[in-house]
Amino acid sequence: MAEEPREEQQNPADSPPNPGEASKPASSPEPVAVSSVAEAVGLPEAALDANIDLLLDVSLNVSVEVGRTRLPVEDILRLSTGSIVRLNRGANEPVELRVNGKLVAYGEVVVVNECYAIRLVQIVDAGQRVAASGKG
Repeated sequence: MAEEPREEQQNPADSPPNPGEASKPASSPEPVAVSSVAEAVGLPEAALDANIDLLLDVSLNVSVEVGRTRLPVEDILRLSTGSIVRLNRGANEPVELRVNGKLVAYGEVVVVNECYAIRLVQIVDAGQRVAASGKG
């Protein structure tokens, strides 16, 4: 008996993506729009309010990043009083406000009562925070 040719079925994961298709990692979930934090965590508003009240007096580390640079050890060893270290951010660019190391907002440096302060110009949405988390 002659055997009929069988068509091999190919696993879609083994095939190369079509040029027009964007490849996405299988583990990354799609963003879901929610109208409130309570909805996002699956709690009633009242329960969320009670739980948030438990956290209101918790202190978090807040920092402002003016800029960054990378220097070879040789240049670090030459630093002395009066040395100038050039950063990667321009003087007119917004600085980053970080809470516990996570990017939360962008702002402008201002002076209030002879102290530096930040005037917030943009609050970072969740998508931007996720994208920026790999940057730190």
